[in-house]
Amino acid sequence: MDPRVVNDDNPQEPIFTGSIIFSEVTRVPSAMKSTTFLMVFVLAVVTTASTLADKYTGKMGDFISAPAIVEARIVVLGLDPEVRALAERVRSNMSKNSEWLQTYVRELHPGQEAPYHQNFGVSEAEYQLLVKGIRGLNLVPVGSATLTFEYRDDDTLQISGLPGEAPFDQIIYEPVSDSILCSYGTLTKSEQTAGRLSASEETGWTGRIWKLRRTEDNDNANIGFVLGRFDKSGQNILIHEVKGRVDDQPIDYHYMLVWDVPSR
Repeated sequence: MDPRVVNDDNPQEPIFTGSIIFSEVTRVPSAMKSTTFLMVFVLAVVTTASTLADKYTGKMGDFISAPAIVEARIVVLGLDPEVRALAERVRSNMSKNSEWLQTYVRELHPGQEAPYHQNFGVSEAEYQLLVKGIRGLNLVPVGSATLTFEYRDDDTLQISGLPGEAPFDQIIYEPVSDSILCSYGTLTKSEQTAGRLSASEETGWTGRIWKLRRTEDNDNANIGFVLGRFDKSGQNILIHEVKGRVDDQPIDYHYMLVWDVPSR
């Protein structure tokens, strides 16, 4: 299936509708408070690295080395199972006390954090655990992938094994011009950037971003690609995002990959 097309029949409810690339990158998106977007992440451990002489990797050189093969875990940004179970208990109890809930909500001041109440059906300690868990969404494993970093005969760098079916499972990087060729077009001239994936400090990162805006014919889409590094863990991060319409079809296509720095 073409991953560009929004699949309304997907049984997995996504948990974030905002854009990581095309938002204020140093601000936590307000949509992180909702449960409406599926973002794909990959935590990777490099299993193979070559000792061949390095080739020029351009702006990507701070974050990757090649050739290398990476065995990866695909994860989503979500709640730990314990926190999710607490959230379900609170939701169930609140649905049984709808009249009380309306009164409780009316008494809250604008911007006030909802205080604990025994009608939530959990202990105060459990409620604080729930609040903390919702503030700092975690990376939850959902699958696996094998990524390959290799040079082509023309000295461009190919990254393959990305989420999606061919030809969406690879990108080509041209280091001299600092441009990325993907299935949606050519992204040129990276810029330095930074961001945070959730309210947790563990998800803060810095890196570089390549962008393209498609507005011709039936297209109206933002296409972005990020390479960076988590500030605390030192792991590398890759984000590819396409939002809008391409070929007059709606698109909400995105994924993230995170991996350890390959040894040289």
